[in-house]
Amino acid sequence: NDSFDDPYNTYDESEIILPRVVRFWLLLLLDIPSIYCSFILLFYFFIDKTLRSQLNNHIIISLLIIGLSIEFIDIPFHLNFLSTGVVQPSISSFCLLWQFIDLGLINGCTIIMAWRSIHRYLSIYHDHLFSNKNKRFVFHYYPLIILNLYIWIFYIIVIIFPPCINTFDYTLPVCNNFPCYLNDPLLSMWDSVINSLIPTIIITI
Repeated sequence: NDSFDDPYNTYDESEIILPRVVRFWLLLLLDIPSIYCSFILLFYFFIDKTLRSQLNNHIIISLLIIGLSIEFIDIPFHLNFLSTGVVQPSISSFCLLWQFIDLGLINGCTIIMAWRSIHRYLSIYHDHLFSNKNKRFVFHYYPLIILNLYIWIFYIIVIIFPPCINTFDYTLPVCNNFPCYLNDPLLSMWDSVINSLIPTIIITI
């Protein structure tokens, strides 16, 4: 009863009130051009030395690479769920990978985008910070490297190797998308505030 045969009665209270068949086609029709555009952009960034050497484009390249991971893994997993009504394969390792991509890398995009906003401000109003090689390393390369490492290390630890026992629901998208570390008050607060709320505020400002 979770397939396209009964699209109006297939959502759980944890899902949005929109037929799965509609969500399926929306995701599919948007994901294909998104993948195409990402590849085109990365292609030009990598073959064009002028584009590749521009500091602002390094952050965009990072976002595109993370975005491709989401487009190639997260979206197809959602499409498969929407078409079958269950998580397949129904195993914990699959759920951990899906939650890592869906929660970790999507939050990671928000973090990198926040840095992109700060970097853009600095490059316009304080361009002297990027005037020589040493300054570029301190104010450009180092933050980007640290943020990318932080995203991968933090979410690998809390999702792939959590300090708790996960419970998965294979009848909900992303296996209910509630990794057990979110039950820890400190980790949950850190993830919500540091990895999501503050970056969102920075982007908005």
